[in-house]
Amino acid sequence: MGMSNAERQRKFRENRNKDLVKREAYLNKEKERYQKEKRTGKKKSVKDMTEREKRSARKKWRTAKHKERSAKKTLLKLMTPPNTPESSPNLQPGPSRQKVQSVKKRNRDQAKCYRDNKILEDKLAKQKRKIQMYKQRYLREKRKGANFDKPCPDTPRTKTKKLLRNFSQKEVKTSLSRRICRPVREFYERNDVSRLSTGVKQTVTFKKIKKQRRILLDTLQNIHLKFLAESNTKVSYSTFCRLRPFWVVFPNESDRSTCLCKLCENTKYIANALKKSNIIETDELEKIIDGLTCDQDTYLLKRRCMFGTCEVCKNNRISYDTSKGNDEVEFSQWTSMIEKRLVKEEEKNITLTVKEPMEMSASDLVNKFEDELVRFKKHVFTIRAQYGYFKNRKQSLKKDECLLHIDFSENYVCKMSEEIQSMHFGASKKQLSLHTGVYYVSNYQKTFCTVSENLQHGPAGIWAHLKPILKRIKQESPGVTSLKYSVMDQQPTGHGKGIPDAVGGALKRHADTEVKFGKDITNADIFLDCMSNSESVGYLVSDRDIQKNKSYYKQHS
Repeated sequence: MGMSNAERQRKFRENRNKDLVKREAYLNKEKERYQKEKRTGKKKSVKDMTEREKRSARKKWRTAKHKERSAKKTLLKLMTPPNTPESSPNLQPGPSRQKVQSVKKRNRDQAKCYRDNKILEDKLAKQKRKIQMYKQRYLREKRKGANFDKPCPDTPRTKTKKLLRNFSQKEVKTSLSRRICRPVREFYERNDVSRLSTGVKQTVTFKKIKKQRRILLDTLQNIHLKFLAESNTKVSYSTFCRLRPFWVVFPNESDRSTCLCKLCENTKYIANALKKSNIIETDELEKIIDGLTCDQDTYLLKRRCMFGTCEVCKNNRISYDTSKGNDEVEFSQWTSMIEKRLVKEEEKNITLTVKEPMEMSASDLVNKFEDELVRFKKHVFTIRAQYGYFKNRKQSLKKDECLLHIDFSENYVCKMSEEIQSMHFGASKKQLSLHTGVYYVSNYQKTFCTVSENLQHGPAGIWAHLKPILKRIKQESPGVTSLKYSVMDQQPTGHGKGIPDAVGGALKRHADTEVKFGKDITNADIFLDCMSNSESVGYLVSDRDIQKNKSYYKQHS
C-alpha cells in the first residue's frame, strides 16, 4: 500500500534532519525568508500590529499552545505506567448528602450576607458624606451671619409645594382608570365583539383566577373604532388594549369558528374580493354600513335607516371604481348542493354545504353586493337590537320582574375513571341532557343547570326543565309577577353564545375533574352530586316528568 502525502513529508523531514549540512542549509534559508517577509511587511512584529491583528495573533498563539500542552499531557500519560493501588482496608464513608447540602447553603448565606453588608456599608458612607456636606454648608452660612431662627419667606415654588403636599397624581390616575375600566371590559365581553368558547378545556388562568376564554371577532384597531363610535367615553388605543381582560384572547389555529353566520360570511367574501380588485375603498362591513346610514340613536329612526325607508339616507350609495366593470373577479360563497350517493346499495339525495369558489364580472358582482347589503343591513340591525334589548332589560329590571336566559348545552357523555376497550363502541356510554341558564332579578342573579337522562329537547322537555327553576324563583322572590325570557334559538344564526354556554362548559369541566380523581359518573344523580360544590344550582328532571308533559300536550292539542 502506498504512503500518503503526510507520511512522505514526514519521511522527507526525518532524512533532511539526519544530514547536518542539509539541516543547516534549510535553517539559513528559512531565516532569509523570514527577514524578507519582515522587510516587505508580510510578517509584522507585535509593536507594528493593529489592535485587531494583535487579538487575532494572540488567539492563534493561545490555541497552538493549548494544543501543544494537550499533546504533552497525552504523551506523558501514555508513557507513565499506572500506579499500584494502595491497600486501604479501613475505608471511611464520605459525608452524607444532607451535610453537603447544608454546607453549600451555609456558604451561600455567608456570601449573601457579605454582599448585603457591602451594599449597606456603601450606603452608610454615602449618607455620612451627605451629612458632612450639609454640616459644612451650615457652618459656612453661620459664619456669614445667617439667622436660622427666622423663618424663610415663602416663594412661589414653596407655596405650590405646600398646596400640593397632600395630593398625589397617582390617585387621580387610579380613579380615572377605575371610571373607564368597567365600560371597556363590558364592551370586550359583548357577544358582537368576542364570542364565548364553550369547550371544557378552553379556559385561561391568571393569578389563580380561572375564566372561560372569549375569542375576539375582529382586530383591536377595528374594535377600538367601534367602541369610540358607540360610547361617550374617549379612550386612547393603547389604554383600550391595556384594559383588555385576560380571558379575552386573540384567535389561534385551534379556535376555528364552526358556528358562523352564512349571510355574514358570504357578504364578507364579496367585500374582500371587491377590495382586493380595488373596486371599493374598504372591506370593513361596519364602516360600509355606517357610511350608508344616518347617525341615529333611537330604535325607530335606526330601523328606518337599516331597512332602507329613511328619507335622508335611502339613496346613499357606495362609490365604486367603474373602470373595471368587465374584469373577472374571483370570490367564494357558502352554498348548499344536492349530491347522489349510494347508501346501503340505494341511491339517495344528500344535501351538502360547501364553500364554492366562483368567478363573476366586476359589474355583476357589484350588483350582487348591493342586493346582499340590503339583507345584511337588516340582519345587523336585528343583532344589535337584540343585544341592546337584552342589555337594557338587565339594567332596568323592576322589583316584580325576572329575566331568564336559557339554552340546552351539548349532551354530557358519562365517563368512568377506568374503562375497558369495548366500552368505547356502541351505545355503552349513557348521555345526559343539560339545560343551562341564568335568571336575573332586580338585586341578584343566579346560574342554574337541570339534568335529565331523557334526551328530548322538545316543548315537553323544555317545560319539564323550567318547572323547578320557576318554583325556585317564586320561593326566593315572591314579589316577582312578570317573567321575561331569552332563548338561544331566537338569536340570529351564529351570533348567540352567552352565559348558558359558559355554565355548561364549567360544569362539564368540573365533572371531568372528578373523573380524573377516581369518581365514576354513570347517571344524572352522580352528576348532580358533583355540582354540590358549584355556585350554580342543579335539579334532576326525570323521564316521568317529561312524559307527563308530553301526554298533557297531546290531550289538549
